[in-house]
Amino acid sequence: MKITMIHGQNHEGSTCMVARELAEKAGGQVKEFFLPRDFDHPCCSCYSCFKTDLTHCPHYKELAPLEKSILDADLLILDSPVYVYHASGQMMSFLDHFGTWWMVHRPRPEMSGKQAVAICTAAGGGMKSTAKDMADSLDLWGIRKVYRLGLGVQATKPEEIPSRIQGSIHRKTDRLARQIRENAGKTGCNGRARKWFYLMRFAHQHFPPSEPDYSYWEARGSILAATVLTILPEALRGFDDYRMLIYAVVLILVMLATNNPQLKALFAKLSPHSRKGEEANA
Repeated sequence: MKITMIHGQNHEGSTCMVARELAEKAGGQVKEFFLPRDFDHPCCSCYSCFKTDLTHCPHYKELAPLEKSILDADLLILDSPVYVYHASGQMMSFLDHFGTWWMVHRPRPEMSGKQAVAICTAAGGGMKSTAKDMADSLDLWGIRKVYRLGLGVQATKPEEIPSRIQGSIHRKTDRLARQIRENAGKTGCNGRARKWFYLMRFAHQHFPPSEPDYSYWEARGSILAATVLTILPEALRGFDDYRMLIYAVVLILVMLATNNPQLKALFAKLSPHSRKGEEANA
């Protein structure tokens, strides 16, 4: 298992300790990044990534190693101490650069086979909102399984954590590592992202195209495939003995069809946007 850890701080404190403990128990090859040491640019709102793609970001040269490690990983671990009830500014600035990866824009298909964990610690409170800050991006990138681990450690340094809380940390990381190993290799999409996928499919079908998002979805056959594969399971309920076999065959056919240049040209002519354009030119 390839594990990428991105720490929302430079110091190796309680949050870093928990993240490393979990990674060790999950098992695998670990790559670590520290913010802002390994990436220290706030998003400058130039919209280059939304108008084109992430490679046109003015910070892409520094961002590229982290992007590659995220895409290569099987497990992502994002961690941050609680800073005024939220994730660190460095972590949020980093995540701002991946807005185009959200399901409502241009989701990366690589995310469907990944798991991720959002980890935070605090001497007091704020763990829920801090974990949510990071999990929002992980969820809407389309990662199949996203876990949240928030811990009140009642200390500012690892060596000051009370022994009873240390025992709780060990038990929670044991349990979470076991879940991660059990779910390794599975593919799919989390429920939250799936809802946005269907919503955006509907928007692309019934409203004027929003570029370059529309072309990105169309090129990957997402609109046609989502339509067929959403309706099909319900339509096959009367064929229980052969349902999964038929579904698998249709899935393969859809994948082949949406990558065939001639069929893609035909689907483009049949799309409502294409017909409206032809009528306007007539």
